[in-house]
Amino acid sequence: MASEMIEKLPPHNIEAEEAVLGSLLVDPGALDDVAAVVQATDFYREKNAWVFEACMARQEGLNQITVAQELAQKGRLEPVGGAGYLSLLVERLPTSLHAEHYAAIVHRLAQHRRFISAAGQIAAIGYAVEGDEAESYAKIRRIVDGLMTHGSSELHCPAEQAELVMQIASDWTEKRESVSFGYPNLDHVTGGMNGGDLVIIGARTSVGKSQLLLEIALHNAYRRRCVLFASVEMSVRQLLERQISMATKKEIAVLRRGQATDKNWQEIGDLSQTISSMPLYVMSGKVTLEGLTGRAKTLKETADLQLVCFDHVQFVARKLGKQYGDTLREKVGYVTNSLKSLAEELDIPVLAACQLSRAVESREDHMPMLADFKESGSIEEDADLALLLHRPELYKKCSQDDKGFMFIRIGKDRQGGRSDTVRLKWYPEFKRYGTPERRIDEAKD
Repeated sequence: MASEMIEKLPPHNIEAEEAVLGSLLVDPGALDDVAAVVQATDFYREKNAWVFEACMARQEGLNQITVAQELAQKGRLEPVGGAGYLSLLVERLPTSLHAEHYAAIVHRLAQHRRFISAAGQIAAIGYAVEGDEAESYAKIRRIVDGLMTHGSSELHCPAEQAELVMQIASDWTEKRESVSFGYPNLDHVTGGMNGGDLVIIGARTSVGKSQLLLEIALHNAYRRRCVLFASVEMSVRQLLERQISMATKKEIAVLRRGQATDKNWQEIGDLSQTISSMPLYVMSGKVTLEGLTGRAKTLKETADLQLVCFDHVQFVARKLGKQYGDTLREKVGYVTNSLKSLAEELDIPVLAACQLSRAVESREDHMPMLADFKESGSIEEDADLALLLHRPELYKKCSQDDKGFMFIRIGKDRQGGRSDTVRLKWYPEFKRYGTPERRIDEAKD
């Protein structure tokens, strides 16, 4: 019975763990090599993880005395066995020359423990026969992707970088097309959206971020780019009503009263035919981050997905459980980080809408700033491009010249570093935005 219990213990090697720690205490210069391979969570024995964390915290002047002080400050010195345990680690060490080899053993066994844990998580998903199949598949992929990326980073040698320089130049020569916003002045300032970009559109409520997001999606879908549009606030019916309004150039309220003309019916019929062949996929209702990720990866494989539009970040973050963070700020960080990872993995831009805080209302000009993002820290960090929307006519102090315009402030441009402001004109007769330099004649222009 005892042997069976031992066989069922998760894979680990205490001797290798102790050898890693002993190596660091004897040869602090090995820390960089060891830290590149192993991390505290890789240690099976908790007290060994604590000692490793203490070593990392005392990188300058690392020795038995400083590590003991670090452990004592955190109330961990006695639980690990006191200063005597640190001396024991040094005594048991065969040689510090193989520190990186010991670390590799610790990391490999930790990864196998994660395999076992992941298998259990996947089995639990299989037994829980509830929920959408695509969402379950997305959860499984996320578990597997987490195993592949855990604790890993990329190291590019000089030769690889030199080769990549030529590849980048070749891409520029071939004029790899960026994904257009659909507004020439905005494309001119930003250069459009590129693969791997997380683009955030921020605005206060009712400013028009959902409409702008929809127009960008439609612009690209009309041009045969596959687009996934996910909305947690609007149903597919509401999204289609907006498209009908844009096609007929009539208010939704008028159409809902049954006041469509024969010409409008013809326009609606034409729109229906266009939509049937347009590569625009819509997710609505109870959209989850896992479901969005799963659908996006499937569409990338089956339909060459080129753009994801997501509306909006805070709404989904509020629905996340405590395992994703104790505060809304942490949950928003999880969402934006996941969206950025999705953009990089699929090499497509992800465009997401976010709410701005009430701080906008307190300023005299009401022009939004990057810090106005609710739970702004992670949004500022993860976004490659941040567009801040402002409509002066929503406020009392609005000049006649500013009425009918949307101002888009470039709050962040990771590559361009520009902070320009561009204007879009609202054309009520066409139910859509456009650049003030040219009139919009068709909804699909």
